[in-house]
Amino acid sequence: MKTAAKVFIILGMIFGFFMIFPIVIGIFALKKLEEGKKEELLLWSILTLFLCSFLGGIFMLIYYFQQNPETINNITNNQNNENQQNNNSADSLEKDLDKLNDLKNKGLITEEEYESARKATFEKYTK
Repeated sequence: MKTAAKVFIILGMIFGFFMIFPIVIGIFALKKLEEGKKEELLLWSILTLFLCSFLGGIFMLIYYFQQNPETINNITNNQNNENQQNNNSADSLEKDLDKLNDLKNKGLITEEEYESARKATFEKYTK
């Protein structure tokens, strides 16, 4: 993957010679590939993707994620946590609205109280 990234970065530099961005980004991206500093490699692979060579940037990203598999695990875990929180808040909202509806149906609160409490509940969960 590293070699493929280098090839497409160089091709991007050659075909984009009339613009300064591909040359500058390509030179820095090639240096970062050689250095292998993982905290900088992601940034330069994204810059390469958009400003120098699409395929070179893709190969750099693949190389980055091969070298740093914990990054994918962190992203996946964060997404799972967010989904779980969203599911919990949706369940809580549904329970609160059911309680309000039960109170209204039993005649313990008026229609106006129900509407104001319902609006307050929606505001609580949408913030």
